[in-house]
Amino acid sequence: MSTSAISLLVCLAAVLASAETEEFQKLVLAKDSSTKLIGYYDANSQKELHVDDVPTMGAGTLTHVVLMNAVTVDSAGLVQVRPSHAKDELSGEQLIEHLATPPSQLIIGLTGGSTQAALASLAKDPVARLRLATDLVGRLRSWGAAGLEVAWPTEAASDEQLLNMTILTGEIARVLHQEGGMTLSVSVQARPGRTEFFSNVQGVALGGVNFDWFSVRPDPLRTPGDPHHASMRDADAILSEWTSRGVPAHRLVLGTPLFALPGNALSRSGTRDESNRMSWSQLAGVAAHKSGEGVHGDHFTDPLTGNSFYASGLDTTRAKVNHIVAGKYAGMAFCDLHHDSRAPGMSLVELAGRALKDAVQGKQVRKRFTVAHIAHSLVQAKSKMEKVVVEEDDCDGEEGSAQCNA
Repeated sequence: MSTSAISLLVCLAAVLASAETEEFQKLVLAKDSSTKLIGYYDANSQKELHVDDVPTMGAGTLTHVVLMNAVTVDSAGLVQVRPSHAKDELSGEQLIEHLATPPSQLIIGLTGGSTQAALASLAKDPVARLRLATDLVGRLRSWGAAGLEVAWPTEAASDEQLLNMTILTGEIARVLHQEGGMTLSVSVQARPGRTEFFSNVQGVALGGVNFDWFSVRPDPLRTPGDPHHASMRDADAILSEWTSRGVPAHRLVLGTPLFALPGNALSRSGTRDESNRMSWSQLAGVAAHKSGEGVHGDHFTDPLTGNSFYASGLDTTRAKVNHIVAGKYAGMAFCDLHHDSRAPGMSLVELAGRALKDAVQGKQVRKRFTVAHIAHSLVQAKSKMEKVVVEEDDCDGEEGSAQCNA
């Protein structure tokens, strides 16, 4: 098939995706507004994804956007807003202004090691807790934000520190709820059996009763037999683990990464480092799928290095959405938005929106082939053919001819 024909298919896919946007917003956001599709946007990723493009991601299907690394808390309990770090970069205040407009709701994320340390220290003092909670609510109100999200500590800490942290977030939740409609969510990658989540201490929330939702991320112990870091099995296991402890399903949001990790990363140190990741955008545009899985699979091979990568691909993302709807969970969250593909038909965020629409309509769809997927497969095939031609061209010249005839 010619390049012009492939381009025509890609353009047609873009038109079809645009035509579905209004239909989705009317059907899903009206009928099933309780199912959240949350996107995490990092203020450090402005070069990869401009803030103006965030509300339109996934054909406008995001219900909430969590802004990370734009707001911090220092050791004195003062709220600090990120300044602009480069000429073409927006400040935290400017990012908030852009993201606080409908249709999605803006959640301010308190992330980072320094902020976690400050919160843990402030949590010891009842006066500091109330002052911080009141200050945060005032800031959220002035920004037009819908809520706050706290990243829960993942490193080991004493039971006393963790229980103080739970009391602090409970205090923040109480003040936010008094404000009317504001939410407190907690991003968690800890096991649900930890002391701070299930304690007999009076006044400590059990199972997140004071929280609007937990955004839980699987932290599986991968083995050579299960190298996938974001499989459907991992998702089901982490959700079941929390519900078995008594946390209501409607308070659990499933976090899923928009990046891949190499299959052999489980035997190496620093497996969570950015350098070991490949974004879904890169993966969907360059890497080849494992033989037999086609464009919808989770297992990829980088044609340049030969390394295997695992990602929550199109089929698995759809399966997760179906599981969320069937189990009446709170929703699904994508980490991080700048890793998603903007190629027509290849966006995982958009795929989740389509899957939610199908689920609302009662359709159990495992995979959905589109014109874009066909075009994508053809482009990959064409790319492989061009690589072969390039390798043959190396035989030009005396030295190349000698090597080829050897």
